[in-house]
Amino acid sequence: MKRTILVLLATVAALLCGARPANADGITYTESDTATGSIGGQAFTDALVTLTFVGNTSNVTNPSAGAFFNAAGTASVTIGGIGTFLFTGVEVFVSQSVPAFAGFAQGPDILLTNFDPSFSTYDLTTGIGPITNAATINSGLGFATSGGSLIFNSAGANSTFTATTPEPGSLLLLGMGMTGHGSPPPAAVIQSSAR
Repeated sequence: MKRTILVLLATVAALLCGARPANADGITYTESDTATGSIGGQAFTDALVTLTFVGNTSNVTNPSAGAFFNAAGTASVTIGGIGTFLFTGVEVFVSQSVPAFAGFAQGPDILLTNFDPSFSTYDLTTGIGPITNAATINSGLGFATSGGSLIFNSAGANSTFTATTPEPGSLLLLGMGMTGHGSPPPAAVIQSSAR
């Protein structure tokens, strides 16, 4: 019986080791603000606009002191009352300089930024926020999306920036529970393993 428990625990440990790297580097950045503008010629006024970028922390680069970029992922913009559209060529960035800020850009052009001292030590590789503080947009400039050109005319005074990493999978939680508490597996598992 002890051997069955050890084999089961070793199997769970092996699965945990194999499952962990798949989720370890995933990260999702979001930034939202109310804005007025248009997308594909369709106007919106004081709509909640949310930019979302799903990336991998292993793609974060540091081309110069205090500057970090994550430019390999999928980005979308959701505009309240209109819909969700995809972006290409979008990156998330942070500048640790004073004043410190983070945000979204397409190519060399900034879409939306958030200025907050919390970004003075942030490097895009961990979760942060939500941080709500002073925002800036690139007013009047067109950004290419799957719904046509996105143009911001104005935005609210503050945007909210958040970076989140995925939660551990249920298998990881099960294994941690079994090994962390020293609990043997249920009797049904032991009996079916012994056969």
